[in-house]
Amino acid sequence: GWSGDADCADGSVTMDAAKKCTAKFRQLIDYTHTVTKAGSGTGTVTSNPAGIDCGGDCSEDYNVGTVVALTATAGFDSVFTGWSGDPDCADGSVTMNAAKSCTATFEVQKGTLIVEKQATGGDSLFNFTSNIPGQGNFSLTTVNGIDSIAFNNLTSGTYRVIETPTPGWDLTIAHCNNGDTPDAVILAPGQTVTCRFANTREDTLILVTRAIGGDGDFPYTSTTLSPASFSQQTVNGQATRSFSNLTPGTYDLTQSTPVGWQLDRASCDNGADPASITLTAGETVTCTFFNLREDTLIIKKQATGGDGLFNFTSNIPGQGSFSLATSNGSASIAFDNLTQGVYRVLEEPTPGWDLTDATCDDGSTPDAILLLAGDTVTCRFANTREDTLI
Repeated sequence: GWSGDADCADGSVTMDAAKKCTAKFRQLIDYTHTVTKAGSGTGTVTSNPAGIDCGGDCSEDYNVGTVVALTATAGFDSVFTGWSGDPDCADGSVTMNAAKSCTATFEVQKGTLIVEKQATGGDSLFNFTSNIPGQGNFSLTTVNGIDSIAFNNLTSGTYRVIETPTPGWDLTIAHCNNGDTPDAVILAPGQTVTCRFANTREDTLILVTRAIGGDGDFPYTSTTLSPASFSQQTVNGQATRSFSNLTPGTYDLTQSTPVGWQLDRASCDNGADPASITLTAGETVTCTFFNLREDTLIIKKQATGGDGLFNFTSNIPGQGSFSLATSNGSASIAFDNLTQGVYRVLEEPTPGWDLTDATCDDGSTPDAILLLAGDTVTCRFANTREDTLI
């Protein structure tokens, strides 16, 4: 600046007298501002006033007292985390009263991939394969139908998560909340993506055929099961068949009862009718068909002293009364396809004949014959012709 006579202050002097002005000069000093970058990520630093573009140009000389504002711009997959270096660097604005060095730190933005498992119908262990670093294989075990795992600190890229088929379970849903499929999940920098796998436990339908009074071959048909027709041969009175890996829904079973048998009842342990069995997820239902072998009652007539016509009454269905005519002293009749129960057969008195015996080979009397499933009982009526003395 200027000093000396008062008229020297602005460097313009009016020569109305002798004047003396002094010019004072100060040497300008430049200081160097240096920027460095640190961290796992990428980015650039620019300055205002211009001069630093780091990038490639990471230092610049500035006049003393210059205030240099630094701007950090993170790369695509990175985030700027802050300034360090000289104390004046903390806010990115530096006053050049000395050489300064500031460090900009950029870190790669890490993402998170969450795998959720939902199980309907029970709990189980579910296995997965993936290309997640260090997690090529992993598993989830549901409790109350849910489990999950989070994979953190993942770099951006495409990831693959595939569920290994689990016996007894159907995979019903596999999708991610960013719209991707789990076998090609694009994870952007810093993104959190959740992929959900939903499984439904398969059902089992058990068919039990019970045969009381013997063994037999029992045909079945179904419009919903495979095969659509099949048969069950009982052994020691029972046969069992399982239909596994069924999806929830409605199924049906119909028995074609063979000749010589009667279907006594058919029911399922969930209360359903075998003609319409509703299975919910993870359910095992047993349907049992009870079959009774039909009975046979044989009535034999023995006549001593001649032949005759002998009349009977009974509670045999459709046979309230019947008769037997002996030939050479004998006759018989068989009543087939009878259900188990108590039967009664009574012989009406026949003039000229005495009833001398009425017994059944099971030990019962003809007026109270107990037939169990599959029984064949023979009852014998013996008559003797009365004599005549003239």
